[in-house]
Amino acid sequence: MQPKKLKLYIFLIMIFLIPLIISFIPQKTDQKNNYTTEEFRSNKKLSINEIVNRGVSLNDINLSGLRINEVYKILYSLKGKKNRESQNAFIFNNKIFSEKKGRSINIKKSINKILTANINQQINLIYNPIAPTITTDIILNHKIFKFKKYQIKAKLLSHYATCLINNESNRRNNINISLNKIKYYYLKPSAEFSFNQVIGIPTINDGYKAAPIIEAGKFIPKVGGGICQVSSTLYNAVKKSNLKIVERHHHSKSVSYVPSGQDATIVPQKKDFRFVNTLKNPIIIFTDLIDKYVVVYIIEEISKIN
Repeated sequence: MQPKKLKLYIFLIMIFLIPLIISFIPQKTDQKNNYTTEEFRSNKKLSINEIVNRGVSLNDINLSGLRINEVYKILYSLKGKKNRESQNAFIFNNKIFSEKKGRSINIKKSINKILTANINQQINLIYNPIAPTITTDIILNHKIFKFKKYQIKAKLLSHYATCLINNESNRRNNINISLNKIKYYYLKPSAEFSFNQVIGIPTINDGYKAAPIIEAGKFIPKVGGGICQVSSTLYNAVKKSNLKIVERHHHSKSVSYVPSGQDATIVPQKKDFRFVNTLKNPIIIFTDLIDKYVVVYIIEEISKIN
């Protein structure tokens, strides 16, 4: 076969094969947006070629002539400003802080509303409501409630809140990380909880930063500073639940966030806070960082939800 004809055959084969190969490659998803063009195409009202009518606006943002992906990027950028986390109820110094509902933008419904809007129409976002887990009713009336995370019926055994008197950003960051590590911790009957085992050694790689700790009676900056406020808050919640405390240590100096003698310091591999679930049912540690308050809830599982 002549070289020119061979090149032509190869060229024709490639023209046929390339689209075929591409069709087998999974479509890329925008990791931030978590959407693909196919998801938009699957909804007849959200045709990928559809554009927003003239004069349509959202919160003074002109959307005229925009396509779906352009609208999506705008809505996604608004999440930080418009979404609100729900707030759980708690008691601090005998004062009740009531729960607050949260909300998150319903992206698909909002896009659908924008793309079907009339000329010059002002659009409002559509939100999904976010219900708080712990309400005032649950706290005051010991109401049994549905705990969605584990699909169980549960009751609140106790909770305890401490104030972030030192709300410096690094310290708050460390407290938030450690709260999230013990959040939703499920402890079976007779099982032991070890704070150090769950939290581990705080490192920069885990996101911890340098903040003050008490060492030999003095405040010095160290990675993970502030974690002891979490262990102390947990200790007081556990104590109120009448669970068996196996190990607990005081600081070498008084702390401001709990009354004298009610703290629980931890030092990785040296000093721990440990307790045992002495109940017949499993318990769950639930945590929250609400404004300037560190809150720990101890929840008892009553039964599974079928």
